[in-house]
Amino acid sequence: MSHMAPFKKKRVLFLGRLDTDTCFETCLRYVKKIKADLIIAGDGPLRKLVPDNAIFLGWIKNVQKAIKESDIVFTTGYLGMLKTYIQRKPILIGWTNPVKEDSLKMHPMYEKNTDECFRWAKKQTWQKLADMYEKLWQK
Repeated sequence: MSHMAPFKKKRVLFLGRLDTDTCFETCLRYVKKIKADLIIAGDGPLRKLVPDNAIFLGWIKNVQKAIKESDIVFTTGYLGMLKTYIQRKPILIGWTNPVKEDSLKMHPMYEKNTDECFRWAKKQTWQKLADMYEKLWQK
């Protein structure tokens, strides 16, 4: 008879402002559905919805450590996504309006695997980011 290791609950990190436009409520539903532990790095108007069993960090300086200690990251911010790609962690995203949907779906790493995202993130610079935004606003 083989012995299996005990099931380890996934740790989902919500990274960002606790608000409707960052899909915080969507993250809460997802975490409940998969019965994961929730870590929150951020704050905002929906703080009252934070479950009692969540680990609430608030705004933190060392985001990389929180990402490293999680299994999945839920974030909709560009820099949060970039920092998560560097750590080779899967990202969950959401949107509440067509503009945010377009900006996320137009992201070069939308629906890519973690290795592709890591390689892409390692090549990013502040100049490339500025150029990308300038190009976006010219359309």
